[in-house]
Amino acid sequence: MLLDPHWLAAIIAPLEDGSADLVGGFFRPAPRSLFETTLGATNYRDAGEIDPSGFLPFGKSIAFRKEVWRRVGGFPEWASHCEDLLFDLAAERAGFRRAFAPQAIVHFRPRSSLAAFARQYYLYARGDGRAGLWPKRHAARYAVYGIGTLLLGLALRLPRLRLPVGMLAGIGLIGYTRVPYRRLWPQLAGEAPLRRGYALALVPLIRLVGDLAKMVGYPVGRRTRRSIGFDMYAK
Repeated sequence: MLLDPHWLAAIIAPLEDGSADLVGGFFRPAPRSLFETTLGATNYRDAGEIDPSGFLPFGKSIAFRKEVWRRVGGFPEWASHCEDLLFDLAAERAGFRRAFAPQAIVHFRPRSSLAAFARQYYLYARGDGRAGLWPKRHAARYAVYGIGTLLLGLALRLPRLRLPVGMLAGIGLIGYTRVPYRRLWPQLAGEAPLRRGYALALVPLIRLVGDLAKMVGYPVGRRTRRSIGFDMYAK
């Protein structure tokens, strides 16, 4: 990772002016390959897409007062992943004020292969399951893929359903990849047509692999959580 030259000044400004107790900076992909460029555009939002009121700071770009750390007990040591989000949520429950500093940028390299990316998202989802984070979000993912698989099975058995199911799948795919394509397209300027086509084809694959990795990892974490009795904010 590489800090922007003005990162420190930007991230401590809300602390110095007294407007916040916890500050989340931003992070921006610094890819070294076409795959990494595509992964960055697919999975990481631009600063303008962030809702500051709901943004939870990530550990790679965060600043806070010592009192926040003392009051909530720091990062939960039992959490192998998502410890930064658990810290943020505990600070929120304790009544601390949070701010978003989009100019406090950390540059990081995305995962360099599909396998490394799958492992990353598996571990993230396992951490979510262990901590009891975002159950509705994960349930919605299972529901969408479950219904999609059911409709696909019906379409294979009933020819009259193939066109409407195909149209529905196409609409869903467009909706799921529209924003990543919008981010990615300007970054492909100057690329040869074949390389551009390769990058565009990667987007839905990255989406699929990420979702499958999450769906595998989440129940693994849930089983661990049940076995040791953690709740969402346990330390």
